Amino acid sequence: MPTTHLLTGFPGFIGRRLAASLLESGPKARIVALVEARMLEPAQQAAAEIGPERIKVIAGDIAERRLGLGDDDYGRLAAEVGTVHHLAAIYDLAVPAE
Repeated sequence: MPTTHLLTGFPGFIGRRLAASLLESGPKARIVALVEARMLEPAQQAAAEIGPERIKVIAGDIAERRLGLGDDDYGRLAAEVGTVHHLAAIYDLAVPAE
């Protein structure tokens, strides 16, 4: 049975490297990369470079209920994924430090 990993923070620096490492862990490893809608294109390009047949990129939002996915999509994701690697962050560089 394939091992499916949910990965946030892709296609960031660490996310790209972790994706490559996970795929090297075995031929059945698969990745679902949850990315912001604005990051779909760069994430799809990165997935094509690293493992086009083994990385599925989906749009979602880590700050939303059920990751911003519909009930059916969330249910499929929950049933499919065995491991979560959460590298994404919510940040606003315009917020004062105090």
